[in-house]
Amino acid sequence: MNSPRSWACLVLSGKDLDPDIVTQKLKLKPDYSHKAHKTDAGVEVSGFWQLNSTLAETESLENHLMDLLKRLASVRGELKSFLENTDSHFYTSVEHSTVVTDGVILSPRIMMLLGNLGIKLELHQWSEKKDFQIIQN
Repeated sequence: MNSPRSWACLVLSGKDLDPDIVTQKLKLKPDYSHKAHKTDAGVEVSGFWQLNSTLAETESLENHLMDLLKRLASVRGELKSFLENTDSHFYTSVEHSTVVTDGVILSPRIMMLLGNLGIKLELHQWSEKKDFQIIQN
């Protein structure tokens, strides 16, 4: 069986979130960020700060999450100071399991580390059309 392709990032967002302050306190450059603002149509957009895994899509989801956790380890206390007033989650994207692709397995260790941070894990599964053709045949 093939391992599913995967990806992960940490997202912090909130109406009062200033991504420049997050960057300064965590001493980590985000892969994407923007300040809270109103669109031309008057829609309020929350402040947003995102840190992506640096690994290739061929790595396991656990490795992607561990990559992020290792980068955040030295600033855990600072990170926790943002969690009360923001919507925070690890956003993950994983290839849907098929007859030729394994499902997702997370170890008790990674689940404990994620749980101790108090950040939600959001898991999105996807598949390509060719995968459905394999299942139907």
